[in-house]
Amino acid sequence: MAEQAASAHGAGKPVLVRVRNVRHVEAALNAGADILYLGGGLMSDLAVLNEAGSLNIPLVLCKDKHHSAEDWLNAAEYVVSRGNRHLILGESGVLGHTKGHPYRLDVESIVKVRQISHLPVIANITGLWSRDMPQEILYGLAKAAGACGIVGTCFEKAGG
Repeated sequence: MAEQAASAHGAGKPVLVRVRNVRHVEAALNAGADILYLGGGLMSDLAVLNEAGSLNIPLVLCKDKHHSAEDWLNAAEYVVSRGNRHLILGESGVLGHTKGHPYRLDVESIVKVRQISHLPVIANITGLWSRDMPQEILYGLAKAAGACGIVGTCFEKAGG
């Protein structure tokens, strides 16, 4: 991880690292992470939220597929209450009902959060993609998220 971070920094690019647990926070920082990315599964992990909240670097806090916009904002408030004011909210989908497409973009949560919070929102559309989904649909989802007021879209390349 440190070698990849050094390479990115050498090219003038910031480094975003996905944190998997509380021990990974320090490892990511030691490797040179500029931004920490907390997946939705960590939204209720108080140890991770506490640690990340005590830092002074940007943090992306994603909403878990099972939680509401209110739960998401409560987790964000917890992080901010610990001192980290560099918070970005990340929407990464909710469970869908279409066979072969397990997740769908949670437009409702994006709109709710944008109406009641000053925090910026990005959409991670990685989990929305499936092998049989035409690329145009994925691009359309990114555009729909943009129409809801997000400030950015992220899509992870294959392999993480």
